[in-house]
Formats: sequence, structure tokens, C-alpha cells
Amino acid sequence: MKVYLSGPMTGIENYNCDGFSNAEKEIWKRAKNVEVLNPWVLSGVVSAECARLGAAPEYYDYLRYDIQKLMTADAVFLLDGWENSKGAVIENEIAQKVGIPSFAKMDELFAYIDSLRSLNE
Repeated sequence: MKVYLSGPMTGIENYNCDGFSNAEKEIWKRAKNVEVLNPWVLSGVVSAECARLGAAPEYYDYLRYDIQKLMTADAVFLLDGWENSKGAVIENEIAQKVGIPSFAKMDELFAYIDSLRSLNE
């Protein structure tokens, strides 16, 4: 089971590290065997690859990589303020178009995770 985190980064102190980290910790605390795809963490991969190539990363470099990871997810968790983020809105639209459910409340996400687990038992 993979959960992709989607939320605002641009214009928020430390690119919303706290918001992404807190959501990730909450999911790990409440759900076993769930991989969390955290764009704040993933951004380091993009930055390192661009540095290796001698280029400065641009907004769309991050978005393209994040969308690749999103496509491997079973669900999306939307952080507070996601609707004000151009990237998070795009991610949510893509998720909806390809049938990946999005949740803005943790309890709804965990109910979905539990329902999938009960189907697989």
C-alpha cells in the first residue's frame, strides 16, 4: 500500500516540511506496512540529480518526478491548503482521472486503507 502526500510547498516556510513530515508520521503511526510518498523528501532526489547534471532544478522538474511517484500510489492524502497549490491541484486532478482516490481527512484515509486490507484477507 502506497499513500502519496499532496499539498502546498511554494511560499510556505521551509517548503511546508512540517506539514508533510507530520502527515507522514501520522500515517506511519496508525497504519502498518504503508509506504508514504512524501514530495518534500522526493524533492531531494530531484535536486541531487539536477546537481549531478550541472543544472538548477526548476518547478516542473519537481512536478514531473512527483507525478511519476503519484502514479504508483494507491491513495492520495491532501494536506491542508492543497486547493491553493497549483501543483497539488494538478496532482489531485491526475489522481481522480486515473482512479486513485484522494482524502483530505486522515480518518477517511484510514477507513479506505482498512477496507482494502479486509478485501485482501
